[in-house]
Amino acid sequence: MSFIAVASGSYYLSSFFLLGTPLLCAGGTTLLLSRLLCRQLDTHGFAPSWNTPPTNTLALLSIVFAFLFFPAGFGLGIGALNQMAFRRERGKELAVAGVIVSSVPLTLVVTFLAELVWINFG
Repeated sequence: MSFIAVASGSYYLSSFFLLGTPLLCAGGTTLLLSRLLCRQLDTHGFAPSWNTPPTNTLALLSIVFAFLFFPAGFGLGIGALNQMAFRRERGKELAVAGVIVSSVPLTLVVTFLAELVWINFG
């Protein structure tokens, strides 16, 4: 969705058309669903940048190590989920994906070792 500036300041016209009529936003006043469709411009004519929280480093490393060394990927994913419970960071999806991808070969290795012990000592 793109926006076209109509005048300087906070007046602008959304390029989203509802029932053939463009929505005009002026400052804090909005029409219909324009809170979702319109953004207020800052003094330089650009949409404001929102401070998004950073991505958790352990979450990113967990998905990488899930493919390289799965025990480390599993541990990093659990650690990232624990950190994100106390911090305001993004990356929960990465951490969960790292744990899931790491748990598949981890389960296969544990099952293989259990069968090996059962065959040799059972």
